Amino acid sequence: LGGGSLELALGRGPKLDLAASLKLGALRMTERFFAGGPATPKEFRKLVRHVRKHLDPLARRIRRAKPQAFVGTSGTILALGRLACELETGERPRDLHHRKVSIESLREVVQRLSRLDPKQRQQVPGLDRRRADIIVAGGIVLVTALDRVGAREIVLCEWALREGLLIDYIGRHREDLARAQEIPDPRRRSVLEMVERYRH
Repeated sequence: LGGGSLELALGRGPKLDLAASLKLGALRMTERFFAGGPATPKEFRKLVRHVRKHLDPLARRIRRAKPQAFVGTSGTILALGRLACELETGERPRDLHHRKVSIESLREVVQRLSRLDPKQRQQVPGLDRRRADIIVAGGIVLVTALDRVGAREIVLCEWALREGLLIDYIGRHREDLARAQEIPDPRRRSVLEMVERYRH
């Protein structure tokens, strides 16, 4: 869940069954639906309807696949997850990676934040001040999306695209990386690779 879009992916292991990008980002939805004070019930409902309208065709496909886990990554999701963890346990978590939080805790966090204006949200302990403006819209998008796909909880993930690219690269270049570890000197390694290439 970024500022401009909500990215959805469904898969098993390395196999990707669905990938979609919807223009439901936290910043985009804040600018479109909220005037700047506490969220009014009308603003709240309008955004929920908007998310459902754009998400429901994909949500039906996701529900039919019966996913075993729902994983969320991004600054907005982690910020909401941190507050939800604190609500569930009474303690502020140091590490969020692989922590599970319930949709009900997230819903409660969003309801509480929606009653505050952006300046009041900046004073909320554990919430990054830079996210105070967009956190309510992001939270509504997240909770509505989880609700529509049938999730009861979400696994928080501190990794993102950069780490995914790195893992993908390692998976596709295991032999080269193993050789680099075995022969650390690049000059010697390139000579041996050339010998091997022209051996036949």
